[in-house]
Amino acid sequence: MTTNSCGDCALCCGYVTVETEDPTSIEDVDHLLWLLAHKNIQLFVDDGLYVQFITPCKHQDGKCAIYPNRPDICMDYGLDACETSGKDKRIYLKDHKELLSYIKEHKHDLWQEVKDKRQLA
Repeated sequence: MTTNSCGDCALCCGYVTVETEDPTSIEDVDHLLWLLAHKNIQLFVDDGLYVQFITPCKHQDGKCAIYPNRPDICMDYGLDACETSGKDKRIYLKDHKELLSYIKEHKHDLWQEVKDKRQLA
């Protein structure tokens, strides 16, 4: 019998992520701002930029109903990548303010373009 090394956590079963391109233009930033205008969507930066859709797995009801036969992506998601492990270094961007702050701090050239277009201080 296969045992679940995650116990009852299932945090990773509550969302889906899709990697996206790092913003390099004002159009890219506008697209990310548009995504963040929707409920249950956030971004995070890890080894790339990801869109995170907060939506629970339909096989999760306190425990994984398909654990022994779950998809490879679930099997490959190890405890070392888990948010609860303390090793997670993700930067979460949950709204417009957080995204703009991230761009200001990490994308200096792009920030000037965003600042001018949006008339920000």
